[in-house]
Amino acid sequence: KPGPRQKAQKSQSKKGTSNRTGLMVNVTSCSNASGEIIRGLIKKYGWVEVKSTARCHLLWTDRCTALQNQPFKRLISTEQKATNTFRINRFPGMERFVMKSSLMEHLRFFASIWPEDFNFMPREWRIPFELDEFKGEFSREKTYILKPSNGCQGSGISLAQTWSAVEEYLDDSQRTDHVAQEYISNPMLLGGYKFDLR
Repeated sequence: KPGPRQKAQKSQSKKGTSNRTGLMVNVTSCSNASGEIIRGLIKKYGWVEVKSTARCHLLWTDRCTALQNQPFKRLISTEQKATNTFRINRFPGMERFVMKSSLMEHLRFFASIWPEDFNFMPREWRIPFELDEFKGEFSREKTYILKPSNGCQGSGISLAQTWSAVEEYLDDSQRTDHVAQEYISNPMLLGGYKFDLR
């Protein structure tokens, strides 16, 4: 029959095993919307939410630009060398495809090589760099959609049918990098909703 000391050691061993096998998730870099979803999964599967990046197995963030911060790079490098259990839901360089302006540049490049495969894009301009070209091609017979390059979930998006509306949008915006596109009135929908595959 085990004594009190052996019982205590056995109890501590079980706790240690639980801590090692229970998935520890850090969601401190999440927005409220995605944070609620991840927290729901944490609760559903019995995972553990932690605040420390040094103790987590999974770091979930919706800010891909955070990957460019030096402390963040050092953290990833250190943790990945120390253990194979550290994961992050982003990968370096993906901001080149989730930022609207850089995605536009990539699609233009692809279209210059494979024009028949990349002819699905609406006419678009990067603002402020192509503002003069945009103004020169602007037509009152069309509707344009104006979007901040680093926005998400519909934030900061506006429609314009007059040039004064474009100027008002740019004057009111707190951001400096934008994309303007000819508006597609009948886009492809998924379950009745607009979507993106960036």
